[in-house]
Amino acid sequence: MTQIDEALETPTDARDRDAAALLDYLRERDVACPLCRYNLRGLRASRCPECGRELTLGVWLAEPRMGAWVVALVPSLLAAGVGVLLLIAMIAEGWNMIDGMPFALVIAMGCFLVFNPIAAAVLVLRRRFMRLAERRQWVLGALLLLASAGAFAAYLVGMSMFG
Repeated sequence: MTQIDEALETPTDARDRDAAALLDYLRERDVACPLCRYNLRGLRASRCPECGRELTLGVWLAEPRMGAWVVALVPSLLAAGVGVLLLIAMIAEGWNMIDGMPFALVIAMGCFLVFNPIAAAVLVLRRRFMRLAERRQWVLGALLLLASAGAFAAYLVGMSMFG
């Protein structure tokens, strides 16, 4: 097909051709649905029979760039881990454990607790994160790294005032 023929082709024709290529590809291959993991071998329509989502044949990165996501994930998980330990201590000791603590230590504890849902979001929303522009990924990763470092710094300052 020439470039002129491709330019004159309607979007419907292109979609039909893509759907036919998908069905041809799945005719003899065991491929799981990306959403529900149902085996799509021998598929007869471009929708998953299990979950009903529309499927397309596409090109994906063999080795996606995960650096920014790791930069966002690791400090978030570290801070969230401290947050879980603090939550356990608060359940055991009660709210009165913060009486007499320096303000920096209370702020650090609050930051660590806030990192629990943040770390969960970084894990759960990985695919959405990976679809962001690379610059935005790095900015978000750097912000989470700085926020985590700030929480640990506030903790160290608070502990030096407390002891």
